[in-house]
Amino acid sequence: LPNRGIQAQNMNVNLLGVGFYTLGGTFINFGSNARIDIASETPKDFFRSLKCDDAKVYNLDNMSANASLFLENYVGLSFNLGEHITLGGRVKFLVGLQNITMLLDKAIVTNEDGIVERSYEGEFRLNSTMIDSSKYDGETNPEIELVGDDLSTIGRSKSFGVAVDLGGELRLFEDHLKLSAAITDLGFIKWSKDTQQ
Repeated sequence: LPNRGIQAQNMNVNLLGVGFYTLGGTFINFGSNARIDIASETPKDFFRSLKCDDAKVYNLDNMSANASLFLENYVGLSFNLGEHITLGGRVKFLVGLQNITMLLDKAIVTNEDGIVERSYEGEFRLNSTMIDSSKYDGETNPEIELVGDDLSTIGRSKSFGVAVDLGGELRLFEDHLKLSAAITDLGFIKWSKDTQQ
């Protein structure tokens, strides 16, 4: 195993999409997507801690996992620059619905009288429009209340962001050879620490 493994997954569901050409040949489109992005970083010592039966402390420095669910509302356009070049761009306005972040510092394995126990120390954060945290009192077992599914609680979101996509295509040899390049998802979401209204 490598010293550190990095994994990433994403899912994009198109909710609405409309596009049309102007009289000048420019293509304009707009719409909305629901997106889920998941990323994690796992050190080798995490897997070692699962196999170990002897008392030991493992360093899990910077072990992390992050999952985000958000709406992506976009407006984009593309146009031809001469006969062989097409350029395009898209501006995206983001509405955060859920964000889960986990950061682990260390794993502790204990062995007492043949009973092996594993515990992990770190930090866990949840930001969700589905949860009413007004009754949270800071205790280990806070009282929280689910207030609905994600799509019905969009108006509760206080997490917003913006991103851009840029791209271009070069066509050569009577369009038999096409070269393209793109930069996508260049932006951010600022996750609010409080989604309570």
